[in-house]
Amino acid sequence: MQTENLVMRDIGPSTEPYIYTFSVSNFKDEKRLETMAKYKIKITTTTNLPFTYELYKQDGTELNNVSLGETINQDSDGMYLRNIETAEYEFGYTSDETDIYQLYIYYPTGYDTYEYQNMVENISINIDSKQVLENDSV
Repeated sequence: MQTENLVMRDIGPSTEPYIYTFSVSNFKDEKRLETMAKYKIKITTTTNLPFTYELYKQDGTELNNVSLGETINQDSDGMYLRNIETAEYEFGYTSDETDIYQLYIYYPTGYDTYEYQNMVENISINIDSKQVLENDSV
């Protein structure tokens, strides 16, 4: 499991999305997985700002829209969190593999008012992975 946090301070309302690129690999340095693996991308955000999200996966030179499941839940402190999740993806173990993603974050121009000044949105991207034995993947 790996998590990366983005704190969105310097983004303003725009017709253009803010784009954050990240990748998921089955290797690091000279070491590669020794079994197959499955992973999901889980994105958790605060709901302070009216952002909308799209996730794209690079396939060669094309970007393909990734289907996302989204829920909003309240935590034990009363804070509302948006939970976004992808389907599972699979990596082999015989060669190095990397999946590249782009998270598009939209902040509509209609929200360019004083109410939203100095508000911060936290975005956490979590890669939740597990090893899969070859017999389990069938």
